[in-house]
Amino acid sequence: MHRAVFDNKAYIEFSRKSCVEVMAMQDIERALAEKPKRAATYRTKDAYGDEIECFVKFPGVTIDQLRRLIEGPALEYMQGPLMPYMGVVDPHTLETIGGVKRGEPYTASHFIAAIKPHVEALQEKYGTGVTRKAWDGVRDGVVKVDVALGRNAISLAMAVYREMVKLAGARPPDALQRRLDSTRGVILGDAATRLDAIEARIAKGEGAKVKSELARLAKALAETKLEKRAAALLAAARKE
Repeated sequence: MHRAVFDNKAYIEFSRKSCVEVMAMQDIERALAEKPKRAATYRTKDAYGDEIECFVKFPGVTIDQLRRLIEGPALEYMQGPLMPYMGVVDPHTLETIGGVKRGEPYTASHFIAAIKPHVEALQEKYGTGVTRKAWDGVRDGVVKVDVALGRNAISLAMAVYREMVKLAGARPPDALQRRLDSTRGVILGDAATRLDAIEARIAKGEGAKVKSELARLAKALAETKLEKRAAALLAAARKE
């Protein structure tokens, strides 16, 4: 099925716009032990620089991710009547609403024909979902913010956050809004801690040494709850 469907350009384009695909290998431990070509893996590093092991056939999908899928709702689905091919699930209720059953053709065109009516029905019921570009952009932004804060680059983190807000749009779905709110909270928490340290330095007469950093922070924290505090500290530093 992988070659017939997941490598098909028409299905890739359709899936990119219409699907969130979940897969699982029921015999993953045996595959890892026997190491057949279809379960070949490679080692690389994630966005944080940590080493991870991914599947060659599914670049970016880690062994740990597939293990967690097997331990979750995916196992129940795999043991159901639609296994081992494809089922369409309502993402809001996690109920199976259609799919391709055992014995049916599993060409890309057949899969698209089986999925498309359900996509249209879900959109009519729930509204148009978030684009993959927005979802991926916000997800990647969370990582970039983490990395920036690890280097104490608060201004950069705020710049990334604002790009995430633009990608999410004026009325993002709850899942994206929670990510945005959480990211903003983490940034402002780190910023508040940094402002505490800078305030202590100003009190020691080191205002001249922190003016440049404060100027960047004041600009980055505009339109946040820390805007006035950053501006006041910058004014105090400039008086020294």
